[in-house]
Amino acid sequence: MCPRGASTTCNRNARAAHPRTSVGLSRDGRWLYIIVVEGRLPGFEGYTLNQLARLYRSLGVRDAINLDGGSSTTLVINNKRINVLPSRQLFLERSVANQFGVRDTAVR
Repeated sequence: MCPRGASTTCNRNARAAHPRTSVGLSRDGRWLYIIVVEGRLPGFEGYTLNQLARLYRSLGVRDAINLDGGSSTTLVINNKRINVLPSRQLFLERSVANQFGVRDTAVR
């Protein structure tokens, strides 16, 4: 959550439901969880940071970090967007300056 004395923006973003992108590590260090929470959809507006923390706790994750949120939250698997593009973006991908990526290098 936001540190004591944090800006109003920090507190508002933490308490409001938004799309979220986050990662967490299982207690034993064996599993890395990458969670992308959908949002900005009719009937589903995302998660608050508390909801995201409770989800990680239910998975047995002790340490997690919220990376980003809002309309830049995107999950792509095998070059295909998995989550829904927010309707306000008019079918255009939003440019972002960074990413968190995982590459499977296993021989198949």
